[in-house]
Amino acid sequence: MCNRLVLRLREQGWPDNLARWTGSFMSGRSARVRYQDITTPTMPLQCGLPQGSPVSPILFLLYTEPIYRLGNPEGRFGNADDTAILCTGQSLDETARKASDYIQELVDWTPPTASHSTQRRQRSCTFH
Repeated sequence: MCNRLVLRLREQGWPDNLARWTGSFMSGRSARVRYQDITTPTMPLQCGLPQGSPVSPILFLLYTEPIYRLGNPEGRFGNADDTAILCTGQSLDETARKASDYIQELVDWTPPTASHSTQRRQRSCTFH
């Protein structure tokens, strides 16, 4: 994500010093896991934004900004690390088709090595 995010910032026209700062912000990080009395060795992190940093949600929204310009962007919303799609139609079938089309656009847009939504995080609500 680091190189893709830096490239995305440059494509969006952000100043080069901000793009370089972002690359630096995301480099040289490591993590370890502690569970009860066991702590794993420290491992380098190759990707991802630091959790807990106030700048991480902003950088994530800048990274995912193209989502909101795909096809017909009406009804797409983003907040922190969540994206929502609002679909309306004259019937449940029409609305479901629109939602499926939007989701397919997102899948087609997402590079194979990029961040993916997990099935457990997908939600659907229908209002009549």
